[in-house]
Amino acid sequence: MYASPGSAVGGTLLTSHEPSFCTSQAFTGTLAEGRLWTTGAGGVSVHTAGGDCLGRFELGEHAANLTFGGEDFSTLFLTAFTSVYRVETTVRGIAPGSR
Repeated sequence: MYASPGSAVGGTLLTSHEPSFCTSQAFTGTLAEGRLWTTGAGGVSVHTAGGDCLGRFELGEHAANLTFGGEDFSTLFLTAFTSVYRVETTVRGIAPGSR
């Protein structure tokens, strides 16, 4: 996974596209409570700010995008080739306009 210039990874501001934040081949990702949730090969992964993988789960098909939403932003929405999935979580994603 690569981080973009100006991104803060593990509290460090990056100045270039630096590899090895973590070894996941992520297609998309979003933040929730300081953790990065990504879709990619192997399903949906959750990583710490330092890049350690905390866990992973798979769907019946490949997930391409994800975001948090719902009334309190604790619902993870995932899009895949033929479906949209909704997963209730115990974390809160970043609400639009909250930063």
